[in-house]
Amino acid sequence: MRQRSCDINQINVRKTKLIPATVMVSLLLVLGGCATTAPVAEPEAAGSSAVMIKMPNPCMPLMPCKDKRLTFARLTENNNLLSGELYQTAVSFDDHYYLLNAEPGQYVAVAVSYSRGTAGSLGSGNVQATFSRTFGENILLSEEAVERSLVAVAAGELAVMGAFELDIEGRMAIAPSASAFLKDADATQAYYAHQLDPELESRGITSSAKYYRGSYLSDDNSEPVREQLLNNAAKHIGAQGWSIQIGNAQR
Repeated sequence: MRQRSCDINQINVRKTKLIPATVMVSLLLVLGGCATTAPVAEPEAAGSSAVMIKMPNPCMPLMPCKDKRLTFARLTENNNLLSGELYQTAVSFDDHYYLLNAEPGQYVAVAVSYSRGTAGSLGSGNVQATFSRTFGENILLSEEAVERSLVAVAAGELAVMGAFELDIEGRMAIAPSASAFLKDADATQAYYAHQLDPELESRGITSSAKYYRGSYLSDDNSEPVREQLLNNAAKHIGAQGWSIQIGNAQR
């Protein structure tokens, strides 16, 4: 998959060139001038493929967030959920995420990321200072959730992972550190957190990069749900040339 100079909407994050999560969820701050809303790329070829999944809104109530992204992994070994071939996408509509122009193969969903800003003021009277800070927050899917998301992507089709529900654990802790996340993370969560952020071990409570555990609650890939997801996909990406892939999706 190509990586464009200012295309922050869909990024190939291979094991040789991993991008830390703090950068991945705050790329707008690093690459000023790039849009925060991801345009839908057209198929690069007649046999181009895509993957879709519906995830719950990661933002907490009354705490707006932006730059929502989902990270997929393309598996390189059979029966092994761990891979260093990662792809991140910001192509999303109503919590439906799309990985477009995906290479054929097996894919799993591994993380949802977003950025959240805080602002306030310090001081009193006529002497006050304002402050703001952007947090890169990352929800790592549990091994069960990752395994349940596994799909095989064939050339020229849209693969549907289904509609998932997660229990996000550890987010209400005050300034959680990476060590607090790792203490209770399963092996799959810990592996992909390290893949996203090679400096994970150094992230203390003052770090702007935060990590939470997304435990599996349920997923639905029944025929009625798949039909609804495909109908939604037709509205979201069909007009940009993906109608054939949607029509070829397994039902």
